[in-house]
Amino acid sequence: NFQYGDEVTLSCHDGFKASGGDTRLTCVGQNKWQGDPLTCDLRCEKVKPGNYSKIVNENENFTHFECFSGFEPAGGSSVINCHNGVWSNTSLRCKLACDPPVIPNNSQIYFDESRPGIAYYSCNDNFRLVKGDAIRACNSNGSWSGQTPECELITCTYNASIPNGELSTNILNIGESLNVTCRVGYQRNASILTCDNAGRLVGAAPQCNPITCGHPPFLANATWDGNLLFGDRVTYTCEEGFTMVNIALDYIQCDASGTWDGSLSECKEIMCDEIDPIPHVVMSGSNQIGKSIFLSCERDFDLDGPRLECGVDGRWAGSLTECQTDDGCTEIEVINANKEGGSLTGQSTTFTCHDGYALAEGDAVLTCFYDGRWEGVIPVCEAGRCPPVPKIPNAIPNTSLVDSNTTVAYDCVRGFRSLNESSSAFCRE
Repeated sequence: NFQYGDEVTLSCHDGFKASGGDTRLTCVGQNKWQGDPLTCDLRCEKVKPGNYSKIVNENENFTHFECFSGFEPAGGSSVINCHNGVWSNTSLRCKLACDPPVIPNNSQIYFDESRPGIAYYSCNDNFRLVKGDAIRACNSNGSWSGQTPECELITCTYNASIPNGELSTNILNIGESLNVTCRVGYQRNASILTCDNAGRLVGAAPQCNPITCGHPPFLANATWDGNLLFGDRVTYTCEEGFTMVNIALDYIQCDASGTWDGSLSECKEIMCDEIDPIPHVVMSGSNQIGKSIFLSCERDFDLDGPRLECGVDGRWAGSLTECQTDDGCTEIEVINANKEGGSLTGQSTTFTCHDGYALAEGDAVLTCFYDGRWEGVIPVCEAGRCPPVPKIPNAIPNTSLVDSNTTVAYDCVRGFRSLNESSSAFCRE
């Protein structure tokens, strides 16, 4: 029971919504209520926006939709009403106002649902954006913002040159390395230059270095001179006393494989020719360079030339000799002298001056040389002389120089007399 002035609040059950009347009524007496009774209809389920649309306003009775920027209606309704639990139409569906974007070569396009109407471009692997925009939006006028992107293959360019080498190409793709071909006589080192994912050259460019041959081969009795690089020659020179057997093979050359090319001769000891036998000549010695062959005659023969010497050019220095019958040297007679000995080759004669004579010049002994000459100066014997007369204090000699076997007499000066029994001096040889 309600009394006059009581108020009643009305509400719809769950799943229903107020569709008319008042939610508050007041008792005014005589079994009457002030206000219209509340009416309830079924509540509509919450509606979701259609493709590429959004809700801009809503309540229990209606929902208002709009398309995203760059999109246009493609179906449904922009405003729908709820009547007895049923919406009057479907949610607004939208489509791009722009034509589908062109997919450039070597690229891909994707869309983010959280940002509809935005096209995202990405280049394929090993490509990079060189022109245009990577993000483009669809305008309301149906055009795409910005410019269509272009993707270019990522490459590296090597602009320098390689001395003594040639490049197969100076443009490298990602992961490729610089390829160098060296000229003949040069070899590539171990350096590597590679194009990375960012289009940068990393590493060091390979270089072409001259090919070097090792130490030249040993050649006995020879020295070598020259360089060891490709194309260079090493020339051998025989040591003194040796000669190259084949002068055309006195060098070798460093080839492109780093090895020595050529056949070497040999250094042979220089020897003088053997001397043919000579009648009555006896030879001894060696025919090596710097050595001599000594020549001598058989007995009773004279030698014309003592020896031959082998020169550094392998030739004998001197002349060949002959052995002739030994006639000896001419007999020599020395006045006032006696002689003893012989006058044949190799014999000696000794001269002795007579008594009262002395050797004034020449040699007392002469030897007969092989060519018939006497070795030495012919002696001369002259009468003997004493040295200057001895001086005696307070005495005067009767001469200053006398021959041998003579006597010098002394006279005392006035006021002096001789103390010796003899007042003379005798000159001996």
